[in-house]
Amino acid sequence: MRSELTRLDTSAIDARDEYERAFYEAFARTPSNRLVRQLWRWDDAGRRLATRVAYEDQDIWVVRNADGALVACVAVSVEPQQAQSAAYGFVVPRMAGVFEVLTFFTHGTFGFARIAHLWRELLTRMRATGQIEGYATCAESLLPFYRRIGWERAAQKEIEGETRCFLVLRLDREPMLGRLRRHEDACDEERRFVEALSSGGDPRLDLDPITGRNAYGCRTTPDAAETSFGSTTISLVSASAFVAARACHRSISGPDRSIDASAAQATAQVIQGSELWLTAVNELAKS
Repeated sequence: MRSELTRLDTSAIDARDEYERAFYEAFARTPSNRLVRQLWRWDDAGRRLATRVAYEDQDIWVVRNADGALVACVAVSVEPQQAQSAAYGFVVPRMAGVFEVLTFFTHGTFGFARIAHLWRELLTRMRATGQIEGYATCAESLLPFYRRIGWERAAQKEIEGETRCFLVLRLDREPMLGRLRRHEDACDEERRFVEALSSGGDPRLDLDPITGRNAYGCRTTPDAAETSFGSTTISLVSASAFVAARACHRSISGPDRSIDASAAQATAQVIQGSELWLTAVNELAKS
C-alpha cells in the first residue's frame, strides 16, 4: 500500500480552516461524547473545531482522497509542555521521546486496512525522529479499536457519568509495528469483501471505520449477540449467508479462484433457501 500521509501546513489559514471544518464534521456526529465538548474549542455557528493546543505545537498528518478532500487526520503534540490529557486529570511524562495524540478521525469509507497502514506509517516516522512513547485518551467504547492498533489502557476515570481511558503506546517494542503490517495484510481481503457487501447502494450503507456500522446501525458481518427482527430496509446478515457470500467473493476475486467443499455446501444451502422463499412469495401472489 503506497504512502498517503502528508503533513498539513498549519501556517496557512486556508489549510487550518479546511482542517477545522473536517474536524467538526467528524465529531459533530457523536453528540453522546459530552466530554469532548469541554475538551476542545467548538464553533457550532461556523461548524469548526480546534484543540486548545497552539498550532505551532502540533504536527497534523492528513490523508486526502482523489478529489483532494481530507478523509483522515491525526494531530500530534511532540514533547508537550501542557498535555491535553491533563484536562481529565491524567499525567503525561514531561521527557524527551514522548508525544501525545490530540485527535484522530476519518471520513467516509476508510477501512481498517488503511487505518492500520496510516498508523504504521505515522509511528514509523515518529520513531525515526526519536519518539518512543505516546499518550492519548478515548471514550471506553473506542478502547477495543485502539487496542487493535497497539495502544494499551494505562488508567481510566469516571467523569460526569462517562468513562475516559488514558492510553499509552510504546514504540520501542519492535513487534508492534509488525503487528500493524499483519493487520494490513489480513484485512485487505476482508476489506474488499466488506466493500463489496456495502457498495452499490446509497451513502447510508457506508460503514463507519471505527464502529463498523452503517447509518442504520447494522454491520456487514454476523453478530450472535444481536437480534435480527428483519426489515425491508435493512437486516443483519446471517452466519450461513455470510460464509456463502464470502466464498463466492473469493472464487471471483481471490488468488485461487476456487471454493472449498464446506463453502460450496453453504452457498448451495443459501441459494436453495432463497429459491424456496421466492417460490412461496409467488404462490402467495397468485392466491
